[in-house]
Amino acid sequence: PNTPANPLAVQVMKEEGISLEDHRSRNLDPSDLDRADFIYVMTEGHLDILSHHFPSFMHKIQILAPQGISDPFGGDIQTYRQCKEEIKKAIMILVEDLCPIIQNKQQSSVLD
Repeated sequence: PNTPANPLAVQVMKEEGISLEDHRSRNLDPSDLDRADFIYVMTEGHLDILSHHFPSFMHKIQILAPQGISDPFGGDIQTYRQCKEEIKKAIMILVEDLCPIIQNKQQSSVLD
């Protein structure tokens, strides 16, 4: 916990106009999971870890992409760029999938 983002991740995200300079890792807390509607992980391994530590939240947890996202750790700058592209693609698909769910949720809350 409290470690900065990998310098290559910082550089790749800076290319996208996103700063990770102040980012620090931290342990996941049950209150984080409780507040979330959805929790996305990058790999099957991440899913296994969360299912072991937080079994009551498994209904909220999914892998971001069906094939998982390649872990860039230990790779070069190009590996981090490829990972970023995988994440971007998965998020674009996710946004398309979530928009109708969010709209239905908003409509339901207006009717309540």
